Amino acid sequence: MKNNLIKLFDYSSLNSVNEFKEIEKLVLNNNICIVSNFISEADANSLLNKIKLFRNKNIENYNYDRLNSKKSFIRRDINPIHSTTKHTFDSYCITFQRSDDELGLITFDIFKKMKSFYNRIVGADYDFGFSDKIIGLRPQIIHYPVGGGYFDWHQHKLNPQKVGLILNLSNPNIDYKSGSTMFKIDNNEVNIYNEHRQGSLALFKYDLVHKVTDVEKNQPLDFNKGRYSAIIPLM
Repeated sequence: MKNNLIKLFDYSSLNSVNEFKEIEKLVLNNNICIVSNFISEADANSLLNKIKLFRNKNIENYNYDRLNSKKSFIRRDINPIHSTTKHTFDSYCITFQRSDDELGLITFDIFKKMKSFYNRIVGADYDFGFSDKIIGLRPQIIHYPVGGGYFDWHQHKLNPQKVGLILNLSNPNIDYKSGSTMFKIDNNEVNIYNEHRQGSLALFKYDLVHKVTDVEKNQPLDFNKGRYSAIIPLM
């Protein structure tokens, strides 16, 4: 059954300022907008393959300061005790400051596209962040592994981000059988699993309470499988 709080758009049909402002208005009025075909399934799979190859060559878990690191890195969290929100995932924290940064080179095109889209939605001109002295977009890829990857209910401050973006790089029912982004809106829990297909972009009001449900929690924990999402928090 279709949820009336989920609004559907096709990326190829968006070309006017009014259409982008319509999406912003819908989002800020507590609707979830799904933009299909933001990237093709083929491009999503190609990016995933490159990311997985990078990970296999860089299996160490680094814990750099993501606001100031000059090199991209991977951080693994399995229910860390210091976190106020329980979660299990790998976070690929990405910067574009070095010409020899392999992860930055792999992901630059997709995050450049997401940055442009975000700026058109909110009517801004934010760039990628390069230090904690300047507010900027901080590209990340979050990998929720099979066997219990998840992110419990949490929320962010509305400003300055206003609109959150989640690009689904994985294929539901193939790469993961469970593990959906859900939102609390008024008295409703809105599940976007059926609409948030591979290559689709979900947009939401940034202070909505939301979570990512368990990815096949009855399976053995396996960081070689699961759901990958691209996000660009403004920090």
